[in-house]
Parts: sequence; C-alpha cells; structure tokens
Amino acid sequence: MVISRNILAVMACLVLAANAKPVRRCYVHTLSDEFDDASTLTDWTNHYPALINSVQISGGQLTLVPTNTPANGWYQNTVGPFLSKEVSGNFVVEASLTVQAAAGGNPAGPWHSGGLLVRDRETDNDWVTINLGNQGAFGSAGLAQTFGTEVKSTNDGSSILNYRAGAMTGRLRICRVGTILHMMRYLDSDNEWTVETHILADAQNPQPVDRPDIGAHVRVGIMSNRYQAGADTESVFDYVRFSNADEVSDCYADIPGPSPSPSPSPSPSPSPSPSPPSISSLSDDFSDASTLSDWTNHYPARINSVNIANGNLNLIPVNLANNGWYNNLVGPFLSKEVSGNFLAEMSLSVEANGGGLPSGDWHTGGLQVRSTTDENDWVIINLGNQGAFPPNSLPQTYGTEVKNTVDAQSLFNYRAGAMSGRLRICRVGTDIYMLRYLTGDAGWTLETHIPNNPNAPTSISRADIGNGPVRVGIMANQFAAGGSDVVVEVDYVNFSPVSAAGECYDD
Repeated sequence: MVISRNILAVMACLVLAANAKPVRRCYVHTLSDEFDDASTLTDWTNHYPALINSVQISGGQLTLVPTNTPANGWYQNTVGPFLSKEVSGNFVVEASLTVQAAAGGNPAGPWHSGGLLVRDRETDNDWVTINLGNQGAFGSAGLAQTFGTEVKSTNDGSSILNYRAGAMTGRLRICRVGTILHMMRYLDSDNEWTVETHILADAQNPQPVDRPDIGAHVRVGIMSNRYQAGADTESVFDYVRFSNADEVSDCYADIPGPSPSPSPSPSPSPSPSPSPPSISSLSDDFSDASTLSDWTNHYPARINSVNIANGNLNLIPVNLANNGWYNNLVGPFLSKEVSGNFLAEMSLSVEANGGGLPSGDWHTGGLQVRSTTDENDWVIINLGNQGAFPPNSLPQTYGTEVKNTVDAQSLFNYRAGAMSGRLRICRVGTDIYMLRYLTGDAGWTLETHIPNNPNAPTSISRADIGNGPVRVGIMANQFAAGGSDVVVEVDYVNFSPVSAAGECYDD
C-alpha cells in the first residue's frame, strides 16, 4: 500500500517543521517541479486528458500539445488542458516557458497559448489565467490579434480578458495575497516584473484581480489553449516553482531553483531512510477535534454544521433541494487522498435531528470514493432513508444504498437494514467492493448497485478510475428538502492496506 507522492511530501515537511508557519512554507516549496525527472508527471492531476494530444517530460522540460478539437480552451464555461496541484492560502507560482508552433515559429492558430491557471476547487467556473501565445482578434472586446500575454478572470462562467504584446518566451506568475490575485509577466522582451490587467480600460494603470469568491483551497498549474484550428502548438515549460507570499512584496521576490546537492561526507554507518507512513495513519477515531482539519471539505456551502465532539464526527447537511450525490449533482464530502489498494471502514449512525428515523427522502450518510481526475466518476455506500425511485422499481427503504456513477450516470440499489452499523469500501486493483455489517446483520456482506438483483452481488470493475490516487471519505445526502435535518454521526473512519479480495472481509 502506498500513499500519493504529494501526501508523502507534506508528511515529510510535517516531520521537519517545528510550528504552523514553517509547515506551510515547506509544503508550498515541495510542489515545485524542475522537470528533470519524467516520473514527476504523475504528481500533477490531469483534469482533461482527452483534450491533450501529448504531454511528456524530457530533456529538463515539460512539453504539452493540445488536441485539434474545436473550442479546446479556457473561455466562459469551456475548458482546455489543465495539470494542477492543490494549494491553500497565500502563494506565488512561477512558470518559465516558450510557446511555439510544433514545427517552429510563432503559434499559427488564434488562441493557441499556454500558461498558468488558478481554479477554485469547489466551483469549476471560477478561475483566472495568465497565458502566452497567439491571442485571437476579439472585436466585441476591442482586442486586436496579438502575439503576447492574455489575462483572463472568469466568474460564474463569465470571462473578461485583455492582451499585451510580447515575446513568446519568458516567465509568468500568479501570486495570491488574501483575496487579491496578481497576474504578472517578465518576458524576454521585458525588463522587470509587471502586474497585468484583465480589463482593457485599465491597460495604462493595471490592477490585480480581487476574487473573494475563490476559496482558500485552489487548484494551481499548467493550462493550454487550442481554441481554433491551426497547426499544432506546443507549450514548453522549463519549470513551475511555488513559494510562500505573506505580503505583496513577496510577489516580486526571486523564487530560487533547487540548490545543488553537496557531495556526501564519508560515513561508515549512514542512517537508514525513514519508512514511509502507512495508510493506517490516515485513520481517524475522532478523539481529537483538531483532526477535522486533516479532511478536505470539498463543498462547505452544502454543510450546515460539522464538528468533532465526544469521540464522534457529527455532520448536518444544508436543507437544500438536490443537496446530494446523484448523476452530476453533489453533496457534502470530506476526503483524504489514497493510492493503490485499500480498505476504508466507517462506523456510523444516521437519524433525524432530535432523534428517530431520518424523515426526508434520501437523507443519508456514508462512504465515497471519487476519482481525482474526473469528478463525475465515483461510488458510494450510504445508510439512511432511501427515497422511492419508480424508474428502478425501488420502494422507499430504510437501509443502505450502493451507487455506481460513471460519467455522471448513476445506477443504484437499496437493501433494508438498521440505522447504525459499519460500512466498507475496499479496492483491489481496479475492482471495488462495497460491504455492510449493520446492527442486526450476521456478518460482512457484499452489496450490489444493480437494482432488484440482491442475490447476485458483485464487485464493481472501475478501470476508468484505475488504481491510482482517489479521494476517499465521508459523504452525506439531504436530497429532498423538508422534514427534519439529518444527522450523520461517525464513530471512526479506519484505513488499512489489502492485497487480495478476501482481506476486504477481515476484521
């Protein structure tokens, strides 16, 4: 069992740091990539692989070529290639790059470009970018075709953008201090760092972008556009470096590359390397309220309250229609990132706020596994009031639901049971096992997501999710508004390694 490389890097920093502030500084620097090792490509989350013709690390550079697909790029609610890492709080990110036609020379097509992008982790249509390339004529915005930089701020899928001419080689930065995002460039044609503006009218007095709507947790990284037809364009990155930014002056400070490794001193008995942390270290028995911050809260606006007290985590969703997991809809989700084979077990009870059975349809809580690269690929097993669903001939049921969602299409099944007990999700290879052992059950049983097929439960083969990093954790539904709030009370979430399907049933 292995944990993702980014988690290992962060945990290594935690060992070295003495207090909170050095941890953050150490963490941000560990995200930098000099592209001198091809294996580090897997450290980046590739959000839209179908929009990338090729991406590789070779010769100390990362080269990305988008597919020749109409509207393959970042404008309004359309998207393009994006390789990201997750960052919280203040930071500065710098990329050194060249954008050119694959055959050489300037990019041939309109909006053929590459650069940096910062995107809210919870709302995909809130983002900013600064990029370099062939910026196409945009008459309604008063912008002529330009070889140079584009700065774009997109709020709820509505984009405002501006261009400035410059060389096709240089450095770009995005620096966040508080809610302010500084979009900066220092191209080969420039002689200093300058803040760029996304507003044409402010071109003579460029200002940073104030985006209080973009949350503390963001995805930051490499983007590319190939919005209209033309010869292949490649974005060639020499490095992407991260650093801390406590104040605006940090946005202009140098970000040094890695220091040369000193020659090792002779030692007759070198100290052994520390063993990597086990997956069991992700477990949480909720005996310490401070561990709530160890979980990534993906949709805080969908949670009325979540806290740790008296050895339990208690979660109450917002009383909001469609606040839950079905097709492309989402609900509360607290996760940790895991790679490879694993077993996640939860002990929980689900009840109405004030006691008794959950009173609303699809008022539930449980476990979820979600792809890190396609947010519409996930599986859940949950417990609660499962609403009647005539299309699948499913009556209203108090018990478990197992749901398998592929490309935002959900298939699910119910089975009656008590409102307390244990749930498991176990992954071996690309097979996922959904199990329950509720109060009153005789033992662990494999559950099925296929409606009206209770006598033939099987594992779920999810080769599309693969055996790489996934987000695993606590989910909840309060899908039908009305009735009392549902309370999901979790006693623990334990993680352990597995190597074979039989271990999914072991205590």
